[in-house]
Amino acid sequence: MGTLFNRELQTPLRQQLRNRMTHAEKILWYYLRKEYIDGYKFRRQYGIGPYVVDFYCDPAKLAIEVDGDSHYQAGAGDHDAARQRFIEQRGIRVIRVTDNEVRDSIAGVVEKIRQHLTPSDSPSERGRKLRTPSTSPLKRGRSDPISSPYQGEDRRGLSERGGK
Repeated sequence: MGTLFNRELQTPLRQQLRNRMTHAEKILWYYLRKEYIDGYKFRRQYGIGPYVVDFYCDPAKLAIEVDGDSHYQAGAGDHDAARQRFIEQRGIRVIRVTDNEVRDSIAGVVEKIRQHLTPSDSPSERGRKLRTPSTSPLKRGRSDPISSPYQGEDRRGLSERGGK
């Protein structure tokens, strides 16, 4: 039996998906990429069998899918259900959020993800340093990205204009 994760054949597809992330995926990646959520490491555009999930956390066995317009086209629901069934049969939990949820309430999405991370998976259980609330990009009472480099679509232009 071949490898289940990040098959070599999928490398060009995964690279293309990373380079063409949707605006909502960029926003969520900002909060996942530096272990901001309780010290967990997430990977983006991660291969699981024949599928590629938007985000994946191996210690928690958790996949996150950001559903945009393509998930509401004819036949997409059946494909998504088969894909989710395949992934869950391998002991991986799947969280689905919509583009609108990410854009309108990133704090709610982060909290939803946090609720699916169990203490037994926690990096702190393995002696890793956790981020404190002062180093988290989410500040109390704020639901919008704070100094997110992905608020605009053009990342290069932000640095040229003095953005963070």
